Amino acid sequence: MKQERSVHQFRKFLMETDCLLFIGTCPTFYEGFDNVGHPLYDFFDIQVLDELTMDQTIELIHRNLEWEGKTELLDMFDDLLPKIQAMH
Repeated sequence: MKQERSVHQFRKFLMETDCLLFIGTCPTFYEGFDNVGHPLYDFFDIQVLDELTMDQTIELIHRNLEWEGKTELLDMFDDLLPKIQAMH
């Protein structure tokens, strides 16, 4: 949303819609959330997540594969470890 009017309309929509839960992620912090003059200032409950350790990342990926039932990938999980480590 490049126009401030659009941001105001978005905020109004979120405030007036009871059947919506908005969850989002962002790799950087949007400056509008920290600017008192911005329409979205203090609107969201922002939770900053700490970086995962390598072990936590591996566990998270493994658990997600289990949850999704990706047995093919689980069977070759040890072969995937170098790729996971490289991405981390």
